Formats: sequence, C-alpha cells, structure tokens
Amino acid sequence: MVQRSAIVLLALLTLVGCASTPDTRPGPGGITLREDDDLDGDVWLAEGFRFTGYDTLYIAPPQVDIAKPDPGDAESIEWAKGVLREKLANEIRRSGVFRAVVTSDTEIRPGSRTLRFENTVIDYAKGGGAARFFAGLYGAGQPLIKVRGQMLDGDTQVFVFEAKRRGESGAARWVGGYLSNRDIQEEDIEDLAEDLVDFIQKTSKR
Repeated sequence: MVQRSAIVLLALLTLVGCASTPDTRPGPGGITLREDDDLDGDVWLAEGFRFTGYDTLYIAPPQVDIAKPDPGDAESIEWAKGVLREKLANEIRRSGVFRAVVTSDTEIRPGSRTLRFENTVIDYAKGGGAARFFAGLYGAGQPLIKVRGQMLDGDTQVFVFEAKRRGESGAARWVGGYLSNRDIQEEDIEDLAEDLVDFIQKTSKR
C-alpha cells in the first residue's frame, strides 16, 4: 500500500513539473522566446518582460510582406495598414499601460525610455460580398488579415505575436453578403487590437 502511494505521488509530481515547464521554441527572427497562448494566435515573450517601465510606446508604420499578393488587393491593403495602426494606438492608449503612445517618431521626447512596436501584414484578402451571400457562414468571401508584430527595446526583441482575423463577428457570418468588405475588416482589426490589449494588460499585472 505504501509503495503504491509513493508511485502515485511520484506520477503526480511528474505531471505538475511537466505542466509548469514553459514551452519554448524559436520565435520569428530566430530568437527563442517564451510562448504564451493567451492571445488568439501565436505569442512569444522574452523571459521577465511585462510591458512595464517604459515612458513611450512608438507604433511604427505597418509594413507588408506577402509571398504572392493579389494585385487587386493593393488599395485595400494600404487602407488596412492605416486602420491597423489607428486601432492599435487607440486601444493601447485606453489601456493606460504606457505613459504615451505615439505614431510619429517626432513625438518621442528626448531621453524617454521607448519601446518600438512594428507590425507587418503577412497575409491578406479583401473579401467578396457575393461569396459571403451564399456561403459566408462557412468563411467564403470573408476578408482576411494576418499580422505579425514585434516590440523592440533598442535592438532587443522582447515580444512577438502572429494573429489572423477572417470575418469574426456574427454579423459577418450571417449577413455578411449585405455588409461591405471594409466594414467587416475594420471590425476584425478592432477585435485583434482589443485582444492584444487584453493580453498586454494581463501580462503587465503578473
């Protein structure tokens, strides 16, 4: 009986040890960071990083790195880049985690400790209303945006995420044929920004 109890205890300790061991793997850029799945997407955090202790968060202009971009999406991608930067800035400002959130490097005060936030659109589709009308519930015709973001403290990468949104709202799925591509995508980008800010706020309080 004692021997059986010891075996059970050893098994439980092994399971606890496995559960508490962080899953690590190389993040974008080849730097091994700690993975965290609170955000709906892939997230890596440098050990001990909590988004705190900075005077300013600078959000750089979003870039585009799509393997085979559709030429017909070019105008919509430029629009989405502006919406992405605006939504991220507004939501992060409301979080109160950073003293200042700026979108121009001229707004960075000399001597302030600054975190640089870079975002790249790595997959995109503007969507199509006709396809949504017939099969939008199953994802057909929904606009798509996938973003890879990173934060840099100087030259040190401290945070990386990848997240995708494709017609996330109930309205986009059920009545998406009556909505514009941009209305749906703007809501998707706002959803992405809100989820990112939730993650930042939770992490900052750990």
